[in-house]
Amino acid sequence: MNVDQTDKPHTPWLLRKQTDTERTTLRDSSKKRSRHRQIGRAMRRHSFRLFTLTLALLLMGRNSYTPTEMARQAIHKTVDGWEFDLLRWEIDSSRSKATLLVDDPTMSMSVDESSQLVRTYINRTGTIADLKNEQTKWAADGDAEEANKVQKEINALYALQQKERLFVESIIQQQIGSELAQEGITVLGKPFPPVLFSFTNPPKKMVVSPRDRVEVIHAEMIAAEIDLESIEQSERTVLEEQDLSMYITNIGGLGAFPTLVIETKNLEWILSTVAHEWTHNYLTLYPLGINYATSAELTIINETVAEIVGNEIGERAFARYYTDLADERSNEEETAVETETASEDEQESVSTDDEADKIEEKRFDFRMEMRETRLAVDDYLTKGQIQEAEYYMELRRMDFVENGYPLRVLNQAYFAFHGSYGTSAASSSMIGPALAELRDQQPDLATFLREVRWFTSEEDITSLDNAD
Repeated sequence: MNVDQTDKPHTPWLLRKQTDTERTTLRDSSKKRSRHRQIGRAMRRHSFRLFTLTLALLLMGRNSYTPTEMARQAIHKTVDGWEFDLLRWEIDSSRSKATLLVDDPTMSMSVDESSQLVRTYINRTGTIADLKNEQTKWAADGDAEEANKVQKEINALYALQQKERLFVESIIQQQIGSELAQEGITVLGKPFPPVLFSFTNPPKKMVVSPRDRVEVIHAEMIAAEIDLESIEQSERTVLEEQDLSMYITNIGGLGAFPTLVIETKNLEWILSTVAHEWTHNYLTLYPLGINYATSAELTIINETVAEIVGNEIGERAFARYYTDLADERSNEEETAVETETASEDEQESVSTDDEADKIEEKRFDFRMEMRETRLAVDDYLTKGQIQEAEYYMELRRMDFVENGYPLRVLNQAYFAFHGSYGTSAASSSMIGPALAELRDQQPDLATFLREVRWFTSEEDITSLDNAD
């Protein structure tokens, strides 16, 4: 059947031209989109290949490590599973501290009321410690029933501690903060960073030193729950396999934020330790703290400064808020000095036959004995006499144990750890005495702290001393 062309719809020429143009544009756009899709697909393929290659390299690991890196990995492996999660602890502790921002009842307490709450808490800490000792004795005797009774007492006291812990921490923070403010160590009238700490069972610290010298070459925090058997096994493994000296020890606090401080019945020590750890946080805002671990000398300077500030602030807070306890301690110290003096006077009148016995009975001076031990060890190691030094340290360790100082370990790593505190008897550095002398030359603690916070080397101590 023929169709009459005149029956077809008539399309004007202009519209036909526009339609052709649109078709051309659509075809061009389609081609561009197609090219874009092709480019996109190619980029995705390349990106996926790059991601796969990167992931494969990460999973494969490096083909080689330096001897130092390999030693560090081997050391860390000995305490695998006992790592301390500092970040998690800080998050949990900060969360608990935040609850007091809304309502802190200690802010409305009088000085006497707040101090009494702290006393009660600290006394309870001492009671818990005594009960633990009692429980250990019952357990050693095989009396499980009595040991369990004591455990119930301990649990009840812990429940009371838990209710009051945040409040006691807040009071001590206020007391230390007040002493810092009295010294003028503030920003806009308040200590900065804020004084924040938490009572906890701090992690232990692992320190590793070469055997031929006393130096910290590796350190890390270990979970407080690690048992003695694992500690001693790790120390033996590192000695036998890496030929290095290791020491894993308890610490009194840690300069995190909030800082960690252990619970003890020694209140003055707690106050000083809170101030000590706060000083570390303060110094991290300045060159001295930023460069804490860049050299052994700067580590010693940091620790010694924190020790000086912590002791002064702690003693002042103790004397101000716990006057009777401070007076009692002073009286005990005076009595001890008088007893020693009387003993020395008696020695002058005793016969020659009794003289040896009197000397033997003389009180064992830990600081003097430890200082002599450190100097002798340094002398042995300087001469390359490693085995002689280690034999000597073991003999001296037994001497300390016999005189009431139960040292578990006395080795190069022990001195590397304790020697980082310039005021410690285990230190052979002259940095501690130099900083103590520098503190005596300053008019107040705030001036001392403002000066030393800029130190970047041991020479800065001498430079400031000469400038004065």
